[in-house]
Amino acid sequence: MSKKITLFFDNDRDNFIDKHLCKRVKPILIKESPIIPHPTLCFTNKSKYRQYLNRLSTPANIFASHIIRMYNLEIDSLDPKSGIDITHISYLINNISPKRISAIILDWDRTLTKFEGIMAIKPRCQLLLDELLISHKVQIKHIAEYYLGGRTRIKYLHTLWSWCKSNQISIYILSSNPSIGRVPLFFWDLLKSVNLPIKKKHLIYRGHLTKYQYIQQHLTHL
Repeated sequence: MSKKITLFFDNDRDNFIDKHLCKRVKPILIKESPIIPHPTLCFTNKSKYRQYLNRLSTPANIFASHIIRMYNLEIDSLDPKSGIDITHISYLINNISPKRISAIILDWDRTLTKFEGIMAIKPRCQLLLDELLISHKVQIKHIAEYYLGGRTRIKYLHTLWSWCKSNQISIYILSSNPSIGRVPLFFWDLLKSVNLPIKKKHLIYRGHLTKYQYIQQHLTHL
């Protein structure tokens, strides 16, 4: 029987340039939008950002309004094109035998989420809500709703998580976002709040290594 493979989802093709280092870790490129010339990091326009907010709950909108106000932005770093979606999940579940897969690795920004970056200015999510003075209106799950693309997309992610759990497939998050290294429990809180559990040690910042170098050196069991 051939050895199992690991699937690695990322929106940045540059993270695959040294894929030869781990031949059983198969890259899957996620769509993304180009950066729009703008004073701040931007992947869409104000109208599309507003359309996105209209699909979210009122508490998620309250959280968004505080981000915009705090950073004096017109729009946040939403990329509507980005993120693993139901097409990826359906193909995986319906066309690939789980017996062939040992693990799934997900990038965070614009792969698991639909945003580039995240407002991780506190070590825990609840502390952020307290800082913003909105903990009486907004729960951690509403922050997750905002960054993960809304409640419908979270249901799709539940499908992926459940399939992995039932088939004993490990899920890792491997990110270039330094906040994951600095305040990992903030990100862990977000996932836990919407029932997308992950082992704390599986939430990883790559540091100075490329992602394939990190896998080669630290995830040798995959």
